[in-house]
Amino acid sequence: MIVNQAPLKKRKLGIPLLVATLVIAAVLSFVFYPSNKQVALDKGAIIVLPVKIELDTATPLWQQYAHQESIIAQLYNSNSFPVLQVEDVISFLLQNSSYIEDTRPLRVSKLLTFSGASLVVGSVITKNDNRYQLAYNFYGPSQQQSGSMQAEDIESLYIDLAKLINNRTQSKGNVNNINSRSYFDNPLLILALKQLQYREATAASETLKRLLISDADNFLAQRQWAEMLLKQQQFVDAEKVLSTALTQAELAGNRRESARLGLTLAKSYIEQGELVRALPILSQSRSNAANSQDWLYLAYVAAWAGNVNERLGRYAAANQQYQLSVDYHQMVGYQPGQVLGLNNLAELAILEHNYSKAYKNIQRSVAIVTQKDLVDLKPETMALLTKVENKLQGTR
Repeated sequence: MIVNQAPLKKRKLGIPLLVATLVIAAVLSFVFYPSNKQVALDKGAIIVLPVKIELDTATPLWQQYAHQESIIAQLYNSNSFPVLQVEDVISFLLQNSSYIEDTRPLRVSKLLTFSGASLVVGSVITKNDNRYQLAYNFYGPSQQQSGSMQAEDIESLYIDLAKLINNRTQSKGNVNNINSRSYFDNPLLILALKQLQYREATAASETLKRLLISDADNFLAQRQWAEMLLKQQQFVDAEKVLSTALTQAELAGNRRESARLGLTLAKSYIEQGELVRALPILSQSRSNAANSQDWLYLAYVAAWAGNVNERLGRYAAANQQYQLSVDYHQMVGYQPGQVLGLNNLAELAILEHNYSKAYKNIQRSVAIVTQKDLVDLKPETMALLTKVENKLQGTR
């Protein structure tokens, strides 16, 4: 029997045509209707930038930082996603050549590389028809997400944004506002920090004095004032300020500020050569920083403890502390801190005549400096590399 093959051939051609159509439709649906599934964040710090406020009335500069502080206070802090405090963000921005009231656009990509942050959060508040709107941008090493939200009051926007960030990090446990208070709701604080950035020491000194008259329990201001006194080598006055503030912070149960005040007090003793006296203060600061999950200051405390132990000839203890400083900086993602820690380990290994260990550490340091383009740390790091290489050649 002869079969009419024309309809059969048409059906065979129709199947691949249908498949091709479905594939194209699927691709187009992916392009124009992207999946809401978010890319998982790599471990690293969470940086909330000062909040830009674009309302009808002029907004004082300090409010950007007060609002930033309000958001940070509602975020979960963890060892996978450490949340930087306002003053830490200001410090990181300064190292990224972004000053307070600087009109130049922030180089977010450089900040991400420099800080090793997992997420940088930028936000802008506007008002339309009696409702506030917050537009946000989430920046990551390999991703960017933007969106907006509305509410009848600004505080509700911060709660919603904090929830969004907490959902991204999936962090649980300690919220930043436990046993803490607002510092940046005092306009004099950001003015003093601005003056310090622009090296207006006399003006900053007067501003901090005025601030402490109106807000005597502002631990951040007390610490800044003490740091200024230390630079002037007024050790007795600095220690008086720090001891009083440290007692107040401990009574208030504010372990984060106790850790930071304690480190400044220890630095005062170190400046005066009272190394043994500094060690128990550093130990207490380490405990307070650990209990408040202040990983950045754990790194700073470890670096200073390493320095003290090295100067006392306690090389094993110094090595342990320097390594901890590297580990904690790595946890936060702070690249310069890792370089400084590795350089300290290399210098210590030279003192111990362990040149192969020194070379191993300086190689790691050079790799970070090169890959992350840390130009400020490059000269000293490369000089140390040459020093280690010369030592190695001398043993051959």
